[in-house]
Amino acid sequence: MRALLACLLFFTATLGYGQSLPAGNNSDPFRTLSNEPDFLPVEEAYKLAVELQTNGDIRLYWQIADTYYLYQHRFAFTLTDANGAIDVDANLPPALARTDEYFGEVHVYYRDADITLTPSRASEQVHLQ
Repeated sequence: MRALLACLLFFTATLGYGQSLPAGNNSDPFRTLSNEPDFLPVEEAYKLAVELQTNGDIRLYWQIADTYYLYQHRFAFTLTDANGAIDVDANLPPALARTDEYFGEVHVYYRDADITLTPSRASEQVHLQ
């Protein structure tokens, strides 16, 4: 009788614990047990649109997912063509000041970042990095 009672208590405790686990459609059942946050894929968190303006400028527009942000100081642009590097001026919009646990005092973009690049010379085909 004690063995039956012990098995019943064990089953009830296990069932209750299993029902308290977070629900999700993750194929790895043990991933839900970790303390690591679930991050969106980069392409979903930061959607980039690139547009060539009629005056030759290049507009870069990021839509940033809720709770995500981009660091202003991490932006760097390289423009090249068949003749080599092209100097480019980046027009960065104002960003919000924030204290970051990794970088200290920083400026960040939430929701969107709309940046215009002005190349020093025109070219038919360029590579932007």
